[in-house]
Amino acid sequence: MRREAINFDPSPDHGRDGGMNVGGRGGFIDKLMTVFVAFALLGLGCKEKVLTQTPAHESTDAGAEAEKEAEDVKEERADASAPDSGSVIPEGWQVYRNPAWGIAQLAYPAGWHSQELSTEETRDANLLVVVFSSEPIALLSNTDPVYPLTLDVREGGTLEEEILLTQNLESQTTVEIRERQFVKIRYLEELVDREFESYLLEMNGRVYAITGDPELVSLETVVSSFQSEVP
Repeated sequence: MRREAINFDPSPDHGRDGGMNVGGRGGFIDKLMTVFVAFALLGLGCKEKVLTQTPAHESTDAGAEAEKEAEDVKEERADASAPDSGSVIPEGWQVYRNPAWGIAQLAYPAGWHSQELSTEETRDANLLVVVFSSEPIALLSNTDPVYPLTLDVREGGTLEEEILLTQNLESQTTVEIRERQFVKIRYLEELVDREFESYLLEMNGRVYAITGDPELVSLETVVSSFQSEVP
């Protein structure tokens, strides 16, 4: 507002006009200031709204990302902690245990029968022989039946000795199953004219031999289930 626009002439008429003029311009300015303040407050409110909404949106995105990362970590932990397919005991399979001979666990097929041979039958106090079969087991002295799955544990034996005792040996390889090194041999079982496989493991002063007919039982599943313990 320009200063010369205000006239202090004491003339009644001009005073009224001046009063009206001054009053009118003052009211207009007051209204203008009111509108300006209102827009300023409105702008400030919008700015505050934007400022409050933007972090919320970013927070939502960050929360979703964190949740996704947590799920990924959970899956990785689940994958890390889960056994591999070869170590899973199939549903319904049974478990043989004999802590005295260091056998914490050995799985064999559902519905099968198991039987430990007596010392009279093995004729060796340092040898444990366990036979497994889908048919009921009738052990008879002086017989040597061929079972689809057997477990031999020899106290104080060696891998070399066990391999030398194997007749009709066809192949010999080293395989790793559940971080253990097994000697896998294949040989011809003449009584049934089929190839049998045997997985040999030397540990804790004993030799463990898991032997069977690969056409009748999944030997790798049986071997994978094997756990030993020191009595």
